Amino acid sequence: QDVRIRYVRQAENKGAVDNFQFVLDQAQGDYFMWAACDDLWDRKWVEKLCDALVISSAGAAFGQVIPINEFSHPVPHIVLANTFDFTGPRYLRRIRYYLEYEGKGKANLMYSLFKREALLNTKISSYEIDYIVIFYLLNTIDIVSIEGVYFYKRYHVDAAGYVALDKKKVLRKMASFFVPIHLGLIRGYLDNSSCLERLLFLILIPVKYLIAYIA
Repeated sequence: QDVRIRYVRQAENKGAVDNFQFVLDQAQGDYFMWAACDDLWDRKWVEKLCDALVISSAGAAFGQVIPINEFSHPVPHIVLANTFDFTGPRYLRRIRYYLEYEGKGKANLMYSLFKREALLNTKISSYEIDYIVIFYLLNTIDIVSIEGVYFYKRYHVDAAGYVALDKKKVLRKMASFFVPIHLGLIRGYLDNSSCLERLLFLILIPVKYLIAYIA
């Protein structure tokens, strides 16, 4: 009944990627945000991020992540207290993003509040994973981090990112020691880089793996 809300139900299940693209193409406002059905926000999540974009030249703003389980209880994770500030010259912010360990939650930046104009030429279906979408966006925008406002990311027991203190966590930790970063992800970064970046990122692969091991 609120005239500001438009509800669209697809005639068939198009999958997550197509729906991400669909809602972006349908958006008309100055700001845009994707939202997953099972995650939670602080009460002032949108307000605080919007305030940050009003006073900033950044194209997106994000807060901090608190992982929760299916019962909405916080779970231990290295993403806690992490901030996601990727600002400054284009090359530097993309290098910092590339080097940051994926396990520390940087994929959650997909749920930032964006200035819609920053997303106008973005084709989600062109990228295999959310990490690379953000990497692409850092070509043209800064992403600022707001402390003290939280995004509650839902992890289900059968999800790869679930980190409950059980035997599965130990086994997953052992596996991640040997392969902390999927080679397909590295290839995704390289495929979406300039020639100079590609050379630099290849040189920095040992550094990236070292950072992942330390994390």
